[in-house]
Amino acid sequence: MNLFRPVAGLFVVLFVFILQARPEATSDSLKQSLAVVVDGYPRIDLYLEISKSFKSTNIDSAIFYAEQARISALREDDDKRVAEALFTLGKIGLRQDSSLLARKRLYSALTYADRCKCDSLKASILMFLGKSYTFQDNYAEAIFNFMKSLELAEKLDNKLILADLLDDIGLVMTFLTDFDGAMIYFEKALKISTEIGDKKNLATTLRNIGFIHEARKDYLQAEASFMEALKIYTQLNYFPGMSTSNLGIGNTQFAMGNYSIALNYYMEALAFAEKIDFNSKVSGPYIMTFCYNRLGRTYIKLGKYSEAIDVLRKSNDLSEEFGMPGRKSATAFIFSKVYEKLGNVSLAFDYFKLYNMLSDSIINARNVSSITKLQMEYEYLKEQKEIELQAVKKEASFERKMLLYKLLIAIAVVILVLLIVILILYRKNESNKAYRAELRERNLELEKENLQTELDFKNKELTTNVMYQLKKNNFIWSISEKLKELTIHLRPDNKKSIKDVIKELDSNMSKESWEEFEIRFNEVHNKFYENLIKDFPDLTPNELKLSAFLKLNMTTKDIGTITYQTAHSITVARHRLRAKLGLERDANLVSFLAKY
Repeated sequence: MNLFRPVAGLFVVLFVFILQARPEATSDSLKQSLAVVVDGYPRIDLYLEISKSFKSTNIDSAIFYAEQARISALREDDDKRVAEALFTLGKIGLRQDSSLLARKRLYSALTYADRCKCDSLKASILMFLGKSYTFQDNYAEAIFNFMKSLELAEKLDNKLILADLLDDIGLVMTFLTDFDGAMIYFEKALKISTEIGDKKNLATTLRNIGFIHEARKDYLQAEASFMEALKIYTQLNYFPGMSTSNLGIGNTQFAMGNYSIALNYYMEALAFAEKIDFNSKVSGPYIMTFCYNRLGRTYIKLGKYSEAIDVLRKSNDLSEEFGMPGRKSATAFIFSKVYEKLGNVSLAFDYFKLYNMLSDSIINARNVSSITKLQMEYEYLKEQKEIELQAVKKEASFERKMLLYKLLIAIAVVILVLLIVILILYRKNESNKAYRAELRERNLELEKENLQTELDFKNKELTTNVMYQLKKNNFIWSISEKLKELTIHLRPDNKKSIKDVIKELDSNMSKESWEEFEIRFNEVHNKFYENLIKDFPDLTPNELKLSAFLKLNMTTKDIGTITYQTAHSITVARHRLRAKLGLERDANLVSFLAKY
């Protein structure tokens, strides 16, 4: 849905642009696009575009789609679009010449424009409120709203609104006969319209300046201004301007006594006023009452009293129907003149009384309007306070939500930091564990290496000692052999002594050699005998001794030397040991014993 809205919005913009570029595009084309744009802000904008397209052809449809836009905008809680929909309904009310209903909608639009702080929209709404009061000759209220709009437009430097607004203010001041003040505003409007190239406002200002010259009885200058304005209006095919410019020219001709020429211009003005549609910002009936009244005055000058009464009745009916007391008062005054010319003093007097009564009622209405204005301002201020209160509540709610979001974010950040810390500590711990395991493994390897080194050293030392004993025994054995050779040449009494020495040497040599070996071997391989006897309990002492020599990887010759046995005897003893150990023929006896 969130992705669809911008796409749909783009579709609406392109669609409306195409329709504006193609004159043959109709309201039906816009309505068909509703099937594409199904929801949200783009649909509201489309409702407003459809409403605008119907304003000149079907006012009921224009109202219907503007109301749909208002309902949809309320549903979406979109204050700006609610204001735009109400503004559209207010402008339609003005085109229907329903000023009271228009003002109600415009004031509601103003409330929503305030709420969304849409100053440009607010300036436009205030300007149209001023127009609504102008149409009912309530110039005080008109000026009040125009001035508020002017303040906003100047702050925004919105020259389109400024040009239209300055002209409206100048026109009201013209009606109030403040011509100098009116000219100041008209000259400002003229400058801005020229600067921005707004031809319609330029023509309107020129026309209004013509009214000032007319009021000052500078008829030639007035006619020149009206003619210049009419030329531009004709180029634009703008009926309200064309009608009022013809009225102005007719007024100058009337003032100069050219009644027939004036009559033609007034008839032309009426023809254009009757063509004014609902798409115009200007009230057609309002202009038509001016045309009828001017025609009535001219017919009186030309002595055509029945024609005068006919057009004055039409003016009176319009003034009555659309609530224009100022126009009705002017009509009553002209009626009194007609009947005075006809010699009907009674009717002339009645209409003159009506004129006075309506003039008084207008004054009273303006006084009541001031009270109503104060009441409306009070209601407006009250509503503004309510809006401000709602805004404060909404802001407080938003602040609470933001605080909650910030708290949740802070908690999330803390949790995330804790998780990161835990993860770092866990990884560090795992890394330390791996390091400690590696260190233990290294220590074990080093310890194993050290033990192996120490074992190798002791084995070497033991072997060295055994070899030393072997050499010592050999030395003793060689001495013993030499002594044995000497005994042959000795006397019997000396021979016995030598033999005792030989016997002692032989006996000490064998015993010392073995005992020394046993001690040193057990120091290095303290579990060898224990483990070997545990697995092979039938081994004899000599077989255990042979196993020890083989554990040290001693040769048969070395073993024979230590044990005083021949190589053959040692070989036989090895075979018997292999048999007891249960070794196969190809099994290595030394390797097997190295395991113990």
